[in-house]
This record gives sequence, C-alpha cells and structure tokens, in this order.
Amino acid sequence: MPEERPSFIPEGAPWEPLTMRFNGIPILLYRTHCSQDQIKGWVSNPRIELVLSRWRRLQHRSVDSFPDDEEMLELMLEDDTISGSDQTFAVIELGEDVKRNGVRDPIIVTWEGQLLDGNRRKYSVMWALSERGGASADQRELLRRIPVLVLNRDADEAQKSAILVQENYAASLKKAWPEVITNAKLHQRYIEVSSQRPDSNDLQIRQLLKGEFPRFGVTEIKGRIGTWQLIEEFRAELTGEIEEDELDRLINNQFQCFRQAHDTFSRSSDYHRSEFKNLLFKGIRYDLFPSFAAVRDLKDIVDSERATELFLQGEGMSKPQRKANYKRVRDEAGRDRAERELPTEARLGYFIDFLDGLTSAQIGRLSPDVLERLKIALTRVIAQAEASPSDSASGD
Repeated sequence: MPEERPSFIPEGAPWEPLTMRFNGIPILLYRTHCSQDQIKGWVSNPRIELVLSRWRRLQHRSVDSFPDDEEMLELMLEDDTISGSDQTFAVIELGEDVKRNGVRDPIIVTWEGQLLDGNRRKYSVMWALSERGGASADQRELLRRIPVLVLNRDADEAQKSAILVQENYAASLKKAWPEVITNAKLHQRYIEVSSQRPDSNDLQIRQLLKGEFPRFGVTEIKGRIGTWQLIEEFRAELTGEIEEDELDRLINNQFQCFRQAHDTFSRSSDYHRSEFKNLLFKGIRYDLFPSFAAVRDLKDIVDSERATELFLQGEGMSKPQRKANYKRVRDEAGRDRAERELPTEARLGYFIDFLDGLTSAQIGRLSPDVLERLKIALTRVIAQAEASPSDSASGD
C-alpha cells in the first residue's frame, strides 16, 4: 500500500522523511516537490500586512477578505515599485535568480498545504513563469516542480510557530522580516502571553518569549516592546489625520527613530513630557531628523525655545535644506545647553582669568591674525554691552 501523502503532492514524486530542528525543536517533515500553483500563497504573512491593508481599503473589502494569488503578485510588484531601492519583497530580483538557478531552498508547508516559509519564492516563480518573467523553455522546465518540505500530519501549533520564527530570521536571498514587523509580532506575543499567564511577572514573560525569539535576550525584548508601545502612541495620535496605509509605511520607514528615542530617553523623565513626545512625533512625521542618530539631540532641542522653532521650520523644506537647517538647530541647542550648564558671565570670567595668566613669552608668540580676531571680538562685546541697558538700570 502506497505511503499516505497530501493531495497536492503528485503520485510518483519523492517522499523522503527527515527530521530537522527549528528553534531548538526536532520536527518530522517529508522532502518532495510539486508545482507552485498547487501551493496557495501565505496572504496572512506579517510582511504582507501593509499591502493587504491598502488593498482592502481601495477595494472596499472586509478584514476577512484576501486576494487570490494573481492579485497578490500584482500587489507585491506594485509595492516594490513604490518602495524604490528599499523593496519589501524584491520579487523580480529573486525571480531572475530562480530562472537562472531554480529554487534552491525548499518551501515549507503544512499537511493541508498552508505555506509556512517561502512566500517570496512561490511568488517569484509565479512571476518567472508569467509572460512578464520571460522564462525560456529550459527555465520553465526547471521551475515546473519546486522543492517542498511537508510538515507531518500531526504537527501542533508549537511546531508550526517554531518553523515560522526560525525561517524568517534566515539570511541570503530570503529577506528577513523588517524590524517593524518583528517588533509588532513580539509585542503581540507579549500581550498574548501576559493574558495567558496573569500570575507571571514581566521578566518571566520576557524569559518565555526568549524561547520563541532566540535572537534576542530579555533586555533586548524589553527594549523592543517599549519601542512598539511608543509607536502605538504615535499611531493613536495620527490615526484619522493620514491614510492608514500611509501611516503604516511611515512607521516602517522611520522605525529606527522610534527605537533611538526609546533607547536613549526611556529611563529619563523627559520621555514622559508631552512637549518631548509632541516634538518627537512631528520630527518623525515630517522627516525632520537627518538620521536616526540625530534623535539623541531631542532633549537639547526641546529645552531650547529657539532651537525648537528652527526645528519645526524644517517642514516643507527639501532634504538638503532640512539638513542645513538641522545644523543650525543643533548649534542653537548646543549654545543654550552650554548657557544652562555654565552661564555666560562665568565662562567670560574663566576667559579673563586665562588671559591674566598668560606670560609675556606666551603673549609674544601670538600671531597677528589671532590678535586681530581677539581685538575685534572684545571690541564688539564691549560696545554692545555698553549700548544695552543693564538689568539694574532697567530695574524698579
């Protein structure tokens, strides 16, 4: 009697049992092959959430509606075009590779045919075999059957989850989930485990999640959960002001700014100040930070009225203009910080003491250029000070 196999696996195809470890769990699978059109794409894949949300909104579909494989391929190609060089799916890039070399890494599916890993490979083969893909006869034959690993019939949810997490952290032409998607999934699991284990404290829950996300330690998990909570605040503030898919794309593109803000300031009281959050969110929304590292300057900007004013003027500027403007912002914030830390008169006092301490020999070695600059600076300061009414004169 032939060995039992799923209906989507053709008779005569190899059916080799093997055990592989995923996220530390040994799992029985079967090595075989089948046509890509026998495997339905994974449209609930977290990577696809952004394009799926846009499709539902534009098509006026309900949240339980999903595109078919042809529609999903079009959506992925469209998203790659919109994303430019930072493509989420890179379908054509991978499609060109599979035309040359075939599908080297098997896709992984459940006994029922649910795709657990290999979504991009499946759709890239679809593209390669389409008229646009332009595969030659030899290439079409190469892609007629693709390698598949089928999960055993009795696999439980823990085994499926282990495959899902392990395989989506892999490298090479497989694209790991964007950080924003990884964080969303981690935060979702934190909420789920917290509700399932009400007697467990925060550290215990993070230790449990470490088993599901082996790339991260408990401290890293804490930081990522906190970052996502900050993102949720941002989302709540802007929901209704901009389209949902535009908001999702903004969060995805600016994720590192959220992460930098959380990691730099979450332990300080500034992090909870409304003016701090307002300026952070405006900076992220209007792309006012020249880099994610620039977020570290935010406290100094918030504490400087003039720097804050300059910072907000960056809205509507071109990228080079924003970069030049940010330099002025940083300089202004730096001057105000220095004034707070050491008032002007105190610094001038140190300068005068320094001048008084110079020896004749040191003064004699000063260049004419330095002497001229010193003369101009002192003349300007004295003239402006004498021309301005003093505090005492303008007092009572």
